[in-house]
Amino acid sequence: MVAAQVGEANSSKMQNMTKAKIPGDVGLFPKTFVAAPLVDYLRIAFSKPTLFLRILWMLFKKPFMNNFGLVYNLAWTRRKGFRVFSTASLRKRPIPLHLTSRITDALTLHRELNTAIAAGDKHWLRAHCCTGLATKACNRIERRGATKSGASNQEHWELLSYGGLPVLGSKVPPWPLCSWMPGKAYKVVNDVVGALPVSNDVLIRQVIVRITSKQKYNLNNGKGDQQKTLTEYVVLQKILFQGEDEGWKVWGTVKPNTVEEIQAMVEEDKKEGSLMDRVRALMPSQGGGMGPMV
Repeated sequence: MVAAQVGEANSSKMQNMTKAKIPGDVGLFPKTFVAAPLVDYLRIAFSKPTLFLRILWMLFKKPFMNNFGLVYNLAWTRRKGFRVFSTASLRKRPIPLHLTSRITDALTLHRELNTAIAAGDKHWLRAHCCTGLATKACNRIERRGATKSGASNQEHWELLSYGGLPVLGSKVPPWPLCSWMPGKAYKVVNDVVGALPVSNDVLIRQVIVRITSKQKYNLNNGKGDQQKTLTEYVVLQKILFQGEDEGWKVWGTVKPNTVEEIQAMVEEDKKEGSLMDRVRALMPSQGGGMGPMV
């Protein structure tokens, strides 16, 4: 969960928060659950059946809590007459959830990111990546030397195809089909929203999309063209400043949680009470700020 409560000591900061002061990279939310495909956890189904059942419960519970948090914070709390937010503009209209376009945007940004890195397009990287990833990618471009001919220091990257059923390809059906249809090359494994710790006028949303694709690349390292099928967990982040959507940016990629990490999450969940207790914790109080987000 992401603690997003605001103390009274931060009240002056909340009033003075401007768009220019919003950090471009808030890091990955704490306790982010990144699930691998279920088949990766089957190895413990017989050796550790209790833990396996708990993992199944986590796979069901986390999406439910995520969706509840999205609806509650982007739609329900913004209905007419709701008085938690201090800024009147935040109560004008619900923020669209973009449950289908979050996937299409992830596929597009994933493709354009790799193309930009290969081409050395620093302008695209600075415009569409969080500051941490943009800095690393630009540094990589500067470090790589020119080719033997001295004509260019560009690399080559090409998306050959997506995994999953060939009939689907890169087409994303509308939600909820895009979430429940089997055999896809993509899957939303996490989608959370929380308030910036210094201001409840600023919401941060992070979505993690698992993408399986066959790629062709040439790093100009003497190895020539190479092909590889990769499964990547792409993290997107967007800032919602006083209800205005700033658009998705690429934060980077992460690895899925191991069995040991999930076991630690399960043990910690036991200390945090029942599912309904955590649902209640999602709801902001009149004292200021948002409640913890899963």
